[in-house]
Amino acid sequence: MLWWPRVLACVALSASFFLASEISSRPPATYPSPDPTQSFFSIDAVQGIAVDERHVCALSGRNVSRHDKWSGMALTRSAPSKGDAGIVHLNGGVIHDGRLIAAHSDWPALPTRSSVEVWNTETLERVRTYSFGTRRGAFTRLDRHAGYWWGAFTDYGQLAREHPLEQTARDFAGTRLVKMSDEFAILRTWTYPIGLLERFAPMSNTRGSRGPDSRLYLTGYDQSEAYIVTLPSTANELVWVETVDLPKIEGQEIAWDRSVESAVFHGVNRSRRQIDLAQ
Repeated sequence: MLWWPRVLACVALSASFFLASEISSRPPATYPSPDPTQSFFSIDAVQGIAVDERHVCALSGRNVSRHDKWSGMALTRSAPSKGDAGIVHLNGGVIHDGRLIAAHSDWPALPTRSSVEVWNTETLERVRTYSFGTRRGAFTRLDRHAGYWWGAFTDYGQLAREHPLEQTARDFAGTRLVKMSDEFAILRTWTYPIGLLERFAPMSNTRGSRGPDSRLYLTGYDQSEAYIVTLPSTANELVWVETVDLPKIEGQEIAWDRSVESAVFHGVNRSRRQIDLAQ
């Protein structure tokens, strides 16, 4: 009876050999790359958005919501208490090194105070503030590119507080693009072409994001367009080179997704409180 275990062992060994041969001859399994949700609702999809490899953060005037980029699921919301006078009017932002870093001002107050506000992206706990003090215009957007911070002080004009539809481009010609150091010290400024300011009327440039081509894509208050500008070689006025239609976006914020290889960005559809993905 000693031969029976040997037979079983040989059968098992043969079965294992043929199974392994079959598996090794199969092509490797392929899985589709995950695509972000094409659009999703966010209660804070009003002022700005910021995106990284896992999250999309939506900013309203005083609140921030963090969403899972792949499903759109709301994960965390930061809402300041009624007695918190620190946050008045959030604008555009960016996620950098695990921090949500956003432009902020107390517009429409005069004189206007502006600052950079910093949150822990996971907890949405506000951890730091950099103050610009009072300046002409409100600090409305922020981005990181080529080792520097870039933003804009948007001059809405005096009439914007009471009669915005009566404004012309000359009323907000004080809008400036700024280049800043790691600690947000302003290093250089650029003005906007008057033709581009007329396109923004009756408001002004409020948001912008660097594209994969290193050019700056600017947006207005409610136009479904992006205006591509480049820096001049020597002059101090931005060069407006192209306009692209954004049919799914209603002005304000767009944010290029630099965590993916394809050229995609997220934008705000303010009337629907919706964040849309575009290519």
